[in-house]
Amino acid sequence: MVSAKSRKLRYTGVVETDSIFVSNHGNVSMFMNGTFNASGMIYCPKYTVCLELTGSGLVSFHGVCQRMEIRIKGNCVLDLTQMDVGEAWCEAHDATKIVTGPTKVISKVELHDSAILVLTQKTLVIHAIKLGTSRIEGLQYPQRECVNS
Repeated sequence: MVSAKSRKLRYTGVVETDSIFVSNHGNVSMFMNGTFNASGMIYCPKYTVCLELTGSGLVSFHGVCQRMEIRIKGNCVLDLTQMDVGEAWCEAHDATKIVTGPTKVISKVELHDSAILVLTQKTLVIHAIKLGTSRIEGLQYPQRECVNS
């Protein structure tokens, strides 16, 4: 969790917006609870963004941030395919799906129940915990053929 001095954004109930904008004036904590169909831009190249999503729906962001902490529960999809993240930390429960974009390092992944993490680009995953039927999907690297001579 980011420090007590971080800005806090809260969305509750039915959230349908495509105009969320978070800029680079410090650490940010964003909480969404309910049913949502939201998108927006995050521009925090030197700061941490903490996302806590509980409920159902789709949330997508584009932009850049140094560090992103993600806690997600319910039946929702977090689309970060256009989000450039330096380091990410993820915790997902229930039937959630997190789709990453150009992320350099995922320092911790904790997947519970039937949560799915989709890696769309080469990403270093340092510590992964998968419980239940959760899984990590990623790029399919070509298999090299062994030639016996």
